[in-house]
Amino acid sequence: MNESVKLSVEQEKTVQKKSKTSSDKKSAKGTEVFYSSVAYLQSSEIPKDIDNLRKKGHLNKLLNTVLTYDQKDSVELNRTYKSPLQNKGDQLLRENKGYAGVYNSSVGGTYEVYRKVPDSVLRKSVERYGLPDNATEEGKQLTLEEKADGFVENNLDIVVAKESGVPQSVLKNVVTQIKQVQSLGKSASTIDFKKSWIKETKSDVSEGTMIFYSSLASFAMYSIFSGVVCVAYMNGNLSEVGRRVMGSSFSKWKFLIYSFATGLMLNVLSNALLLVYITQILKLQLFTNWTGSILLMLIGNIFGLSFGILIGTLQQLSIQGRIIVALMTNMIASAIAGLMGSSIRVFMNSHLPWVNQYNPVALIMSGFYQLNRLNESTQMTRIFGLLGIYTLLLMIFALWRLRRTRYDSL
Repeated sequence: MNESVKLSVEQEKTVQKKSKTSSDKKSAKGTEVFYSSVAYLQSSEIPKDIDNLRKKGHLNKLLNTVLTYDQKDSVELNRTYKSPLQNKGDQLLRENKGYAGVYNSSVGGTYEVYRKVPDSVLRKSVERYGLPDNATEEGKQLTLEEKADGFVENNLDIVVAKESGVPQSVLKNVVTQIKQVQSLGKSASTIDFKKSWIKETKSDVSEGTMIFYSSLASFAMYSIFSGVVCVAYMNGNLSEVGRRVMGSSFSKWKFLIYSFATGLMLNVLSNALLLVYITQILKLQLFTNWTGSILLMLIGNIFGLSFGILIGTLQQLSIQGRIIVALMTNMIASAIAGLMGSSIRVFMNSHLPWVNQYNPVALIMSGFYQLNRLNESTQMTRIFGLLGIYTLLLMIFALWRLRRTRYDSL
């Protein structure tokens, strides 16, 4: 029994090697070989001489004998595979250029004869007779390789050539619509299949436009430096102003609020000057939805201030060290979002797509694009929501750290 299992495993490895070799040949010659079952002999139908040939080890003669059972009928795609070993216990007895013989010792012993067929013959069969509903997965994939992006079976199961793509998405949407209509007891014939699923729009978005959007998003984040300075003026070990504040009766929380408002006002003013320069001097019309864009920049400024306040609480660093941390954080986030060109953004979206889905600079840039080029706000709720959550969490953590700050002496 163990020897039989070991033999099956070894033969399976042999077939896999041959399949790999066949695949390599396909790359070189453009041809791939499939195995189509043409005869299946059960124990009651097997002549004794065939069994005797197997037991004596005359496998070449055995193969020449069983291949005579091939009636030379057309290939059936529901019985065509890439490997002749399809059932548990199958053993490859012998294989030549045209046929393969398989023996299975279970249920009294059976023989199955496979005709080796090139992929070109199978494709011609599909072109002439069509693809049967009960075709094997190998047969379906063969037709998908060059003939179709996908197809739908009678039970509305979808077989696609690849997982994603516009044709595949359209096919899935159409099938979903058919299932929904049928669930209401209506016929699929009521669906207007001539309806266009793709809407063509013209856009003047260029590489330069996206870089400007990234620049505006990064510039809105420059308020991070105001946040760092705001906390520095509250720390007695960092500035003369901080020592005076700590030694006075003036509430540091009021000082924090006033500093936050002042920093926000100055940064909003600098953003306004930048927009005047872009629109009046450079004559670039980046915004069509001014209300949404200004609100987005304002939230970006508030987020930057909150982040800067948190960085300002890093007591282990000097004021210069905290500014360097703020600068590096903003520059890295901006570069990933596309400030240095689209190549980095494309690379990140291809290999680490989740990064820019949560990167605050990328969120602001995406918001500008949604509002002013796509003229829609489907993603704006998510963008505003994430920036608001980020800001709230940063402020809570920063205030918690400020409350824990203590000095032995000034």
